[in-house]
Amino acid sequence: MKKFFTILGITILSILVLLYLAFLFVLPRAVDLNKFKPDLQKIVKEQTNLTLDFDNPKITTTPLLSAGISADNIKIKLPDGSEVIGA
Repeated sequence: MKKFFTILGITILSILVLLYLAFLFVLPRAVDLNKFKPDLQKIVKEQTNLTLDFDNPKITTTPLLSAGISADNIKIKLPDGSEVIGA
């Protein structure tokens, strides 16, 4: 019985390690956020009346199991026509 629990524990731990590594390395490369860019721009326009434009969106993950989105050349156009440019 002790051997069974040892094997079960090692199996569960191995699965958790594989899921953790998949979160860190596979998820950011597997999801293409460019497919969702028009939807995101539409939602921002409807909800805030701002025009949003950005390049190269990607998912970023950290070892502390947090995830976020980063993008390049972020530009926000206000309703009065002025523009806010992000890095």
